[in-house]
Amino acid sequence: MFSQELAAKNIRVNAIAPGVIKTKMSQTLVDQDEIPDVAGNPLNRYGEPHECAGAVAFLVSDDASYITGETILMNGGAHARL
Repeated sequence: MFSQELAAKNIRVNAIAPGVIKTKMSQTLVDQDEIPDVAGNPLNRYGEPHECAGAVAFLVSDDASYITGETILMNGGAHARL
């Protein structure tokens, strides 16, 4: 795991895992009148880019200096299904 290998060099490895965020890439989904049932999104809305930015800003801040090897799910409560 990268976080364990790089910790000795004082490098933290964290990630965000966004669901559908309102961007040009997701425009086709976002333009629909309602969120499709298959989205499984309990918040019943898509994410906004600034919501991801806040998590990224936190992860790179001193407030997260003791966090490594973590992934923050940003998906409105939806769960991945295969």
